[in-house]
Amino acid sequence: MLFLSFLGSVGGIAALGAATLLACRRFGLWRVGLVALPLAVGAGMLTPILAVAPLAGLLAGWQLERQRSYGKILAAAALPGVVQGGLLLVATQEPRDEVVAQVAGQLEAMGLKLEEGYSVSQIVELGLRLQPATEFLFILFIAVLMYRLGQLGGRWLKSELPPAIPFRFWRPWELLIWVLIAGLALVLGTQGISAELGLNLMVVTGVLYAIQGLALVRFCCWRLGISRWMEGFLYVALAFTAGLSTLVLAGLGLLDTWFDWRRLDTPSQEAAAEQDRQQNV
Repeated sequence: MLFLSFLGSVGGIAALGAATLLACRRFGLWRVGLVALPLAVGAGMLTPILAVAPLAGLLAGWQLERQRSYGKILAAAALPGVVQGGLLLVATQEPRDEVVAQVAGQLEAMGLKLEEGYSVSQIVELGLRLQPATEFLFILFIAVLMYRLGQLGGRWLKSELPPAIPFRFWRPWELLIWVLIAGLALVLGTQGISAELGLNLMVVTGVLYAIQGLALVRFCCWRLGISRWMEGFLYVALAFTAGLSTLVLAGLGLLDTWFDWRRLDTPSQEAAAEQDRQQNV
């Protein structure tokens, strides 16, 4: 029940963002902004995450109006996540021993037990330290879902959005490697808030490289003509081994950035045909 409620709230936030994006497409950025900005302020006073939807829709509409690429549209829509993550990074620097003890006590009272060598308090503290990265990745996910819902709604309203990149051809910008290097340098060479910033940067880049690795797996399945049910079984196996598979996928994504196994820098005939088809939709 809680999971369904969570999915419903995420879907509602993404749908509000998609409605804002389509309104920008139909009525113009400035007209919609006069309504969406006060709406974001009012929603943020109730629940901060609700302010993300109209802001993400406006930022995506701004990039769409400038005829930017799909990647830049999503990057702009995720900017509220950068701000939210930065605020959380500062807020979590306050003494959190009492918060950790309280949350850990509640989890232990619910029967949560861990293997020897780990404590509930350590896990809770790590969760608080990684909250900025989690918040950013959550808002980035909302931005992706928002655009997909915008595409569906645009077809119905006869105001279609430009096609998104097929997942099997997706990869982050090559400059992301420098974010990973900067995060590693901050973790190894600094302390306090700088080290925690580096840790969160490493988590965000690691997740993005893992998604790139998953896109590589999807590309290989498509290229080899593997059936959908076999491909689905592979994803289920990856989900059941999430800890190990995430590391493997992140490594594959990082290597794909260097070796370009999908030949995205020099598109193959299949990739070129797919991109042409998407442009003509």
